Amino acid sequence: MVMTNYPPEFKADAVALALSEPGRSITAIARDLGVGRETLRVWVRAAQARAEGRRGAPGGAAGGQDGAAEVPFGRIKIRVSALVFCGDEVALLRRDRPDGICLFTTIGGNVCEGEPLDAALARELEEELALAPGSGTEPELLWLMDARVSRPGSTPSPRKLHLIYRLHVSPEVRRALATHELDEMAAGGHEVGHVQWIDYRQAADLPLFPPVGAALARLAGPAARPGAVELPAVTDKEYSWI
Repeated sequence: MVMTNYPPEFKADAVALALSEPGRSITAIARDLGVGRETLRVWVRAAQARAEGRRGAPGGAAGGQDGAAEVPFGRIKIRVSALVFCGDEVALLRRDRPDGICLFTTIGGNVCEGEPLDAALARELEEELALAPGSGTEPELLWLMDARVSRPGSTPSPRKLHLIYRLHVSPEVRRALATHELDEMAAGGHEVGHVQWIDYRQAADLPLFPPVGAALARLAGPAARPGAVELPAVTDKEYSWI
């Protein structure tokens, strides 16, 4: 019989195990624990969100004596993501809002405290896309973007450095990748993200964050090098969060 209601202690131990072994895929850990990959991924994401909320709250671990974390962009976070290509198409994550608006994001997430960048990228790709390490080409850093964009909510928005990588997968690997991912909501329930493959040349006008669509569409080919690694910074003057 498969357990569907897990005690809090089991969830906490499972999350601790997943975070303490960054070299192992979340699929392998979930299999050893007898839970679904998506279930464990949701638990890990929820725990990371709670920890981030505590660090960003007044008096939290990241607050400091000068209260820098209590003001917008007083904290710096790093987000790693990847543009996963299969031929001319690239995988993006699409989230559909109740008002009919959709938002695309690159596939990835925040780097945990003390986590190596390559390990963070591998973890995020495995969690969100079910892409096992070594299943594609070696990730290469494509762009760096500094984002100071206000997001809804009571927690002051951090300044975020986006490291956008690129890698390529074969059609055989693509067929085995995830088609959706779930994010646990603070009020309960889950938000569904849909993995959508789009011709990279059509990305210029997409509601994409980080806003790299124009730069992506300008590439001479899926494997072409960009003109510059550092993209212009994006602030509230250039971007409004959907």
